[in-house]
Amino acid sequence: MDDTRIETIDQLEARIGAMPAALELKIVDHLDAGSLRWIAECPLLFLGGVLSDGIDATVSGGAPGYLSATRDTLSIPLAACDHPLAFAEGDGIGTLLLLPKIGEMLRINGRIASTDSQFITLTVEQCYIHCAKALIRSDFWSHEAVGAGADSDIAPSALINESRFMALASADEHGNTDVSPKGDPAGLLASAQGQELLFADRPGNRRADSFKNMLSQ
Repeated sequence: MDDTRIETIDQLEARIGAMPAALELKIVDHLDAGSLRWIAECPLLFLGGVLSDGIDATVSGGAPGYLSATRDTLSIPLAACDHPLAFAEGDGIGTLLLLPKIGEMLRINGRIASTDSQFITLTVEQCYIHCAKALIRSDFWSHEAVGAGADSDIAPSALINESRFMALASADEHGNTDVSPKGDPAGLLASAQGQELLFADRPGNRRADSFKNMLSQ
């Protein structure tokens, strides 16, 4: 195994290969009819954004129809988010939208257009479908209740070890933000070692958005 430290994007692409140019054809700069139908049925959204002191990430959920969108914007109710958000106009933001029993995910990235006491609205810069591999490996839509009735004081390391899905938010030096899905069976997705979180990156389409963002920082 090559354990040479990767410090540049060229070194990264030498290790994993460059992203096929055809993948860029999947990305559009607006919400097309299919994306708008997806948003109308979406009950679960992961989002991450850039703050002055780092990146904030949370999850949002509600009955289908709780999100609203136009061709160029996506609005998320603040009340539907897991915790308060302090994003400001112009901040980069990335989202990952899921539909029950569907493996593919919709990724929408852009910038905060406006925020008030009720909604954050982003201007769409990128919209594309992400493949199903992460959700399939995690068995995300299983009916099995994992940890139901478990002690609420479960140790963070134990929770990490039992996790099967992770949404990883990252941003480049310009604030362009991405939320990438990671999925594996429990015990294989991630592990905690002290203050470090270790996780493997699976072979895929070689977009490597998260790694490229980390390197650009």
